[in-house]
Amino acid sequence: MRNVIHLGGRLLIICLVSGLLLGLVYNITLPYKEAAEAQALQESLESVCAGGAFTELDIASLAEEPGMEDVLHLYGYTRGEETGHVAVVQSMGYKGEVPVTVALSSAGEVIGIAIGSHEETPGIGDRIETEEFTGQFLGMVPPVTGSAQTISGATYSSSAVIAAVDLAYQAVTLVKGA
Repeated sequence: MRNVIHLGGRLLIICLVSGLLLGLVYNITLPYKEAAEAQALQESLESVCAGGAFTELDIASLAEEPGMEDVLHLYGYTRGEETGHVAVVQSMGYKGEVPVTVALSSAGEVIGIAIGSHEETPGIGDRIETEEFTGQFLGMVPPVTGSAQTISGATYSSSAVIAAVDLAYQAVTLVKGA
């Protein structure tokens, strides 16, 4: 019995030290992770609206709307005389969430689109990143469901992008109406 208590005490100490070390490593690396995420977001914004000045909009009111939980960020932009919105949204693909950044002109026309980091199948689902696929959205005014073409063999992945473009438009429309 004494041996069991002694062994249990050792295991408890090992668990406590391990937990403390994991917490320490997490706290040390958290600022670097947040900085990398902020840099990726800025690069995404620049890729869809190069040279734009971005102002983050409050999306708290969207939380009350059904289907808007996948809106991650919403920005107003100005680029010279041009104005519009950029939405960062996500939609479920084949292997998980697909983040999509969509720039919309003030008239609601898609002027830029970028696909973020995802886990879609290499060689099949990752074809959503190609200019051939994303280029079809440029100039379209959402909703694009029914107008945009899916990729053969990657229907879930391409449908996720199509849904994301429509979601971005819906989010912008709701925020502009508020």
